[in-house]
Amino acid sequence: MDTKKKKKKISPYMVFSTIVIILLAIAFAFPLYWILTGSFKTQISINSTTPEWWPSEWVMTNYEKLFSRQKSPLWEFAVPFSSHFSADGKDIIWWAGPQVPAAVRWLINTVFMAVASMILTCITAAMAAFGVSALMGVEPTRFTVSMPRVTLELMLPVVVLSILCALVSILFCKGLHWTEHLLTRSFRNPWLRVLAGAAILIVLSLLTNGDYNGAGMDVIARALRGDVSGWAWLWKLLFTAVTIGCGFKGGEVVPSFFVGAAFGCFMGGLLGLPAGFAAAIGLVAVFCGAVNCPVASVLLSVELFGSAGAPYFAVACALSYLLSGYCGLYSSQTILYSKLRAEFINVRTHE
Repeated sequence: MDTKKKKKKISPYMVFSTIVIILLAIAFAFPLYWILTGSFKTQISINSTTPEWWPSEWVMTNYEKLFSRQKSPLWEFAVPFSSHFSADGKDIIWWAGPQVPAAVRWLINTVFMAVASMILTCITAAMAAFGVSALMGVEPTRFTVSMPRVTLELMLPVVVLSILCALVSILFCKGLHWTEHLLTRSFRNPWLRVLAGAAILIVLSLLTNGDYNGAGMDVIARALRGDVSGWAWLWKLLFTAVTIGCGFKGGEVVPSFFVGAAFGCFMGGLLGLPAGFAAAIGLVAVFCGAVNCPVASVLLSVELFGSAGAPYFAVACALSYLLSGYCGLYSSQTILYSKLRAEFINVRTHE
């Protein structure tokens, strides 16, 4: 028996991937290197237009200023371009905050610049993504739904629908988690679990003519036109729970749209609301209750349906968020403050 270990062959892919990883590591570590070396540079070197990759002169001036008892206004607002016409060539300050340790002012400046750059980056990325998608002919998802005027007569049934949608969002989250636990306990072997789930989905598809397979954007569009079965939302919930519970990979967001739109369409007729309008309320409210993101849900509603119904969507999202408890699609999500009391709780969304 040959006891010599065979040398592992170095493939071109391994060489390429190693080089890429090294380059990425250097790229990610460079900002930290630049900050650390910059802290030992002189002010002239820091402000120089020519980058100084290694400090030509190591100084401790920045650290001496940091740990000194130097005071500075908490904020300062200067007259724009005032340094060009002031007597001493300095900015004319028209409003200054209270005196605090200079380190506090510097910290606030750093946080402000970081947040501002992050917001600018997000806006730029969103605009670039929109431009690229438009260039490639990808149309944004948008629905045309007639939004009624804001009246008390309509707001009351919207409130009732929003409360019911909060309950549906709880059922949606718990249904997914319970089904996953049930299938995991029943079929320890993941291969058997997948096969069992596939068999269940095939039977369900034959019973429903495949109407609830896939993302279901066509059914969502029908619900927003008021043309969908009253039990479509429950069928979709069952399909989604079995699909994800047995181990298939799939999203939960679009199914939550489907469930919410179909449920809203169904309840709209019972509550005296226009079916399409109720479907739009249901779509946003169930999504909000499932993901616990009320602000994002309101923005999503404006993106999908326009701003005419924003007051209704805001009320629906607020109620769904408050009444959906601490259930959620994602167990890693953390809710810091109680939804109903002024209390810090710091809990993860549970099943």
